[in-house]
Amino acid sequence: FQFFEKEIITEQDGQQPLTLIQDCPATCCTSGRGHLIFGDSRGTIRILNRDFEKQEFQAYDGNIIEIHQLKRSNVLVSIGNDGSLTNTTIKIWRLDKEDNDGNPVCA
Repeated sequence: FQFFEKEIITEQDGQQPLTLIQDCPATCCTSGRGHLIFGDSRGTIRILNRDFEKQEFQAYDGNIIEIHQLKRSNVLVSIGNDGSLTNTTIKIWRLDKEDNDGNPVCA
């Protein structure tokens, strides 16, 4: 009995393996509401939807320590370092609202 079937996810051309998060030095991840979300050591948050379309934005100046997608609302909570290792900041992101650059709004 084979529980999972192995399948390589490819780019839209169907030829090349998917490389959306290949260069992502992920430090944390979460999922919910149809998304996989990664935080990395460079302060970037990457959001992948079910179609593997990527959205990314700069959330912190430094390392992202933890992220959590709330189950009942389109809110992402992140903890990361802004400026230095001693300046840890909690940010709350509204994933259903965008700023002028198309990034989620920090509430």
